[in-house]
Amino acid sequence: MAKQLIARGQITVYTQNDAYNINQSLNEYIFTANNNGTIPNAVSFTSAIKVTLGDKNITNFTIGNITIPTGFSAITVNNTTKTITYLIAANTSNLADNGNISIPVIINNETYHLSFVWSKSKQGIVGSAGVDANLLDWVSDWDTNKTVISSQSVITPKIFAGIKNINGTITGTAIGRFPLDTMNPSGQITTETIDGIYGFKDGYKTFFVDNSGNAQLGRANQHIKYNADTGKVEFGSEISLNWLIPIQTAKNEAINTAVIDATQKIASIQIGTRNYIRNSTFEVSKISDVLKIEGVTAVIDTQEKYLGYNSIKITQNIATTENAAAYRVYFNALKLCSPASFSMWVKASATTSLCIRIGGKGTVDKAIDTEWRLIKLENITPNSLVVLFGVTNSGITYNIALPMLVEESLTLKVEKGKIGGWNIVSDSIYIGTKRNVYGIFTDEQGSITIGTNGIRGYKWRLDASGNGAIAGGNISWDKAGNITFAESVKLNWTSYTDNLITTNNKNILPKLTQITSTGIYTGALNASQITAGIISADRIAANSITSAKLDAVSIKANIINTDYINGLSCTFTKGTIGGWNIISDTIYQKTSGRYILFRATEGYSSVVSTYGKRGLTIYTEDQYLSEGAVKIVQMGMLADKNTAQTYSSTSSYGFRIMLKGSKDAFRADQYGVLLAGWNVDQESLYRGTKSNLSYTFTDAGASVTIGTRGIRGYKWRLESDGAGAIAGGNISWNTLGKVTFAESVSLNWTKYTDDKVNSINIGARNYALETSNAWTIYTDLANVFNQCILPYKVLTDTWKKNDTIIVTFDYKYSNIVANAGQNCEIAIQGSGNVTEWGIGGFNYTSFIDKIDFEKKSGTIRISYSFIVTADHLKNSFIM
Repeated sequence: MAKQLIARGQITVYTQNDAYNINQSLNEYIFTANNNGTIPNAVSFTSAIKVTLGDKNITNFTIGNITIPTGFSAITVNNTTKTITYLIAANTSNLADNGNISIPVIINNETYHLSFVWSKSKQGIVGSAGVDANLLDWVSDWDTNKTVISSQSVITPKIFAGIKNINGTITGTAIGRFPLDTMNPSGQITTETIDGIYGFKDGYKTFFVDNSGNAQLGRANQHIKYNADTGKVEFGSEISLNWLIPIQTAKNEAINTAVIDATQKIASIQIGTRNYIRNSTFEVSKISDVLKIEGVTAVIDTQEKYLGYNSIKITQNIATTENAAAYRVYFNALKLCSPASFSMWVKASATTSLCIRIGGKGTVDKAIDTEWRLIKLENITPNSLVVLFGVTNSGITYNIALPMLVEESLTLKVEKGKIGGWNIVSDSIYIGTKRNVYGIFTDEQGSITIGTNGIRGYKWRLDASGNGAIAGGNISWDKAGNITFAESVKLNWTSYTDNLITTNNKNILPKLTQITSTGIYTGALNASQITAGIISADRIAANSITSAKLDAVSIKANIINTDYINGLSCTFTKGTIGGWNIISDTIYQKTSGRYILFRATEGYSSVVSTYGKRGLTIYTEDQYLSEGAVKIVQMGMLADKNTAQTYSSTSSYGFRIMLKGSKDAFRADQYGVLLAGWNVDQESLYRGTKSNLSYTFTDAGASVTIGTRGIRGYKWRLESDGAGAIAGGNISWNTLGKVTFAESVSLNWTKYTDDKVNSINIGARNYALETSNAWTIYTDLANVFNQCILPYKVLTDTWKKNDTIIVTFDYKYSNIVANAGQNCEIAIQGSGNVTEWGIGGFNYTSFIDKIDFEKKSGTIRISYSFIVTADHLKNSFIM
């Protein structure tokens, strides 16, 4: 009698295919244009499309119809040469400054898309002869908008560091309230009134903090903004954090593509965070497997689906009580999450309210109606493992789908926090003691509050109303511009030829002149010291100056008059005013290792060494700082990242705050933004080394990049086209959802006793016909050797010599009792339609001691592989 196989199960054989790789020879183009955007000369260029599968070149594909954007004369597709030709006519003026074109590529009736992008390089506007093209527009009004400098502060209506572009816009950082020529999102020049601290590159606004409390990083649709009116963080339309549905979809695609019985072994797969609701897709047969019912009825609804997933239909016979204490349903979570956030999709037969809570906390009523609505509860600290809910009207039916419970927030909704020592609450950003009140200062030195009511420090304030004060309130102004000086305010002039004046009586007096609200006080004054001016009689002691000494009419008519005063220019090249030192290109002050510098040029200053270059620098040496304190505040030309005094050969302009230890806490320049270690540029938000290249990982474990081409870390990536990989690329999927496992990947199911699955290729071909989840039953086992069944026919039509074939099946046994001194031997063998039981059929393979006779009943998995020989290929199938 021939040997037979004793088994109940299935044989599953998989193979693995490569993904298509689609490339174009030209994916972007820059058009040369006049300053008004017109393209003066005709342009023609061609791009070739290439498709490969592994190392094989694919030619049986088609380039689909392409929509021609405004401004292009023609876009011609040649499916013989697989090329695309783009044409622009001479003097074209209606082509957008930038844009993209979607290119459909059709392979085996599946459509994929490439993207071609273009932009313009515009010539500058020709300036007038003899006029300084880089002269800032507000230099001419310097004489009417004065800058006030005292011993402790500088008050000026406008501050700018950077350059003026040839089209009249700027690149750099501006502070104050005044109009500027800027570029709008459409690339047109417009006038914008800035009101705070603003950064620009090539005329485009890249960041700002305005006096209403708003702040923004990035531009156009790629921005992150704090809205002071709502107290919320807002994202541009091209920045998305859409976790719920994409992750749920990825989970189910992975399960459905996996081994046939995977849904019986895995309750939930979640990429990025775990869902603690069991059977969250409702692919079950009993309601009791999903949720508990109290006073209502519920059924699995396979007709009313959401995104292709089953839902549960619940009938509310009696309205639920307040906080859903009765007549309700609830999920039992797998874990007590803290904090917990829950969401699900709900659709009702009529408009009503859903009362829902997590545990005993956070009861809320959510409005629902006849459309699918997303219901969310966020950042709840529950006291039990349940999510309870019911509707507040009787006779209502409603469906629920895709419930998700996670141990973290589902959405980004920041109301408070702390960054680099700065506290963030709904109405303020502050360090030290918060004071967001009109008309007051902070309570202590080092405390600063930037809030909805203005900006204020220990001895100064800028109120949102327009009022303000400096010098502890001794100098103040109102919103109309009226300035008030306290009686203690003095103007101390020190630029005399010597330090003392010896009077006729040999009295030694300090040469100090004071100007207060009540008059002018000086140590000594004689006629030879007064060369021009008008002094009223009530300010001169009687009989001290006679009319013979002055020709008042002549002085007023010929020397000091309106024309003379208006024609004066300040031509000082150095000096000291109120403790501030002035040299040809620098205004600075230094006290005990603390420096404040205004520099006009990019070179090092001979007086203050390397502490700062062009722009404003506030610098403190480390020995005067505690850990975590601010070392540098710099606006204008910046030192290199995380350095105090090192400047590269390429100038970088912007704004930064550095802490002790030379670590940048905040930095914004033409290359992007660095915030608490995170970098932001035009295409990415990243930490560590940026890697915004498709199908790559970052270079180090702490590096993460969120960019235009996806999200990626050191051993994982989520591509913008839908592809991705985890486990260092050993598990990956393509844009169609096809998952690939490397040879090193193993699936170790904890319900198995001894053997592990050596290799499972998800997506490969199953050569065993008529396999399913149903068991093949064999009940005629007798107490004799070598009994078998022939459950499956295995095809060999695509096998090749030296291929590796994997054989996997489950064996379920019951009431097995071994004879005394005997073991049960399980073996597999097969008969080919040509070679019968001999060579070329399934090799005889024995699996000894697989049955646990202590249990008598159980389920085991058998898995092994063999190499295809030429004899196997003589058969078209094997039984």
